[in-house]
Amino acid sequence: MIVCRRPFRLYDVDILGLAGVAALAGLAIWLLVFPWQETWEGYQGLASKRTVARQQLDSAILQLESYERGVAELERVLAAQIEVAPSASVFSAMLQKMTDVAQGSHLVITSVTPEPMKPQGDYLVSDVEVRGRGRSADFVRFLDELAQKNPYQALVACSIEKRKNNPDGLCDVSWTVRLYFLPETIARGGAATP
Repeated sequence: MIVCRRPFRLYDVDILGLAGVAALAGLAIWLLVFPWQETWEGYQGLASKRTVARQQLDSAILQLESYERGVAELERVLAAQIEVAPSASVFSAMLQKMTDVAQGSHLVITSVTPEPMKPQGDYLVSDVEVRGRGRSADFVRFLDELAQKNPYQALVACSIEKRKNNPDGLCDVSWTVRLYFLPETIARGGAATP
């Protein structure tokens, strides 16, 4: 059957053929182009997400490196402090240092009574009671110098009593100092055991 005669002859099978070709082209577009376009858009979305994730990872790596540098610095400072902090093995040397400072301040030591070391938190502590004689100004100067030379102590108690019938102005002085020590395991770089 002829559908059109002018300007060229068009048969009904030609229209069916063109419709079939159009249907095949539409099917090809639907099967090939749309999935490819969706895949491409998905790929672009994944690429942008990957870029954002990479930037976040780089930022996290920089932050982690900063934290690691900070931790390394803290470990270095802690190790240096542990090196200078007194350990239990230097107890007698600290007592000698305290009596030397007292004698340098013109105090006469009459007795030194240390208590046994006992644990207190992460430290070992020992209270040391010292008695002597000297002028009150010398005693105050001694306490100040002792605090500057040994930061690992705390003054627990002190007293100055003027001696009766004493024309030279000497007083009976006493003080109790709490000395703090690191346990030997920490001082040697190990872990302290409770």
